[in-house]
Amino acid sequence: MARTIIADAARIGEFVKSRMDFSVDWTDFKAIGIERDGRVVAGVVYEGMTSRDVNMHCAIDDPSAVNYAWMFTVFDYPFNQCGLIRVTGLVPRSNTKALSFDIDKVGFKVEGIVRKAFPNGDDVVVLGMLKDECKWIRRGRRK
Repeated sequence: MARTIIADAARIGEFVKSRMDFSVDWTDFKAIGIERDGRVVAGVVYEGMTSRDVNMHCAIDDPSAVNYAWMFTVFDYPFNQCGLIRVTGLVPRSNTKALSFDIDKVGFKVEGIVRKAFPNGDDVVVLGMLKDECKWIRRGRRK
């Protein structure tokens, strides 16, 4: 059975880092994950928080573990608990699977392209979501 984990940011952070195409060194971050049979199978890292925005980084090994309750938790944290008005995702243009998921399933909007910005020379697709656009935290929404 899968369960949400919030008190193990270091382990979730390592899980997310290990699935990224480039090296990162987060020093001040929060994280929410899903654990199944003692293993992290999905995670979101929040870093670079300002008074209005935070960068989100996501990795999912087991999509069957992701459900509405987890997605609510993932977006409740920045929008309701932290009081932010937006979240930002930075995705390599070559990661078409992540872009499709983030845009088509999660609801992010493409806000721009930063050319050749990743260490490997890939373009960065800048994704954003405003609190009032977030389908995961709207009252009355159920799946």
